[in-house]
Amino acid sequence: MKRKSDIITIYWSPVDVFNNGRASRILFRDPVSISSNLHKGNKHKGEMIACPAVRTLFKNVFSINANVDDEFDIPTEFVKQIAYTDEKLIDLTPDSKAGLYKMARSSLDGYSNLGYNMYWAFFSDQPLVARMTAPYYPPVTPTPGAMLSAGEYDIGRWFRFFYLDYHVPLDATRFEVKAGDPLFFLEVFTDKKVVFKRFTMTKQIFEFVAEFGANIRRFNKFKTLLDKYRAAENAQIPKMVLAEIKKNVVE
Repeated sequence: MKRKSDIITIYWSPVDVFNNGRASRILFRDPVSISSNLHKGNKHKGEMIACPAVRTLFKNVFSINANVDDEFDIPTEFVKQIAYTDEKLIDLTPDSKAGLYKMARSSLDGYSNLGYNMYWAFFSDQPLVARMTAPYYPPVTPTPGAMLSAGEYDIGRWFRFFYLDYHVPLDATRFEVKAGDPLFFLEVFTDKKVVFKRFTMTKQIFEFVAEFGANIRRFNKFKTLLDKYRAAENAQIPKMVLAEIKKNVVE
């Protein structure tokens, strides 16, 4: 039996940022280990799954999967028109269950920066570096050639949302998400057992995220992540965030 000190808890919640009357919570499901996915329906583990190197690689990689189908046409000509403008948060299609938006001007020529309107909050009860990547096992993308923005930071010391930020080829015509397909992978760097607990997003918790973002712009825009972590800890903001989240855990 694992001791409490051997366990790290990641609290997570869907976040309704730009709902516009669309469905929101029903789009989300619990994170799952990609290792358990490899075992599903497989009576014989096989050499790859049994390999210690593979087990180590996949140990703390979790798949964030779609809960519903969402398929729609991309308004290609309109996307081309606005791709190189500075306009942001332009709603591109009413046919999407979540919503597809122009996020900003893409840094890649021949691409448009589009956001699929699904946001997650992750916060751990201990310092924990988490990395967001595109799904690679299996590789899944909502439209051919799309690239999902990636990144990592300490989700026990800094609070911001994870979201689906794609660079999509300008000639893309169709966006398809299937229920059960991985949207992104979340890799966490720890030797401890990872437990996920869902919480309900409240106005107070949402405002903490806004405060973290505002602090970046006002006080430490050009600081390193470590500098930002220390500033937040000195103000005891991570402790306040965790205390508020624990009040709203879904039992």
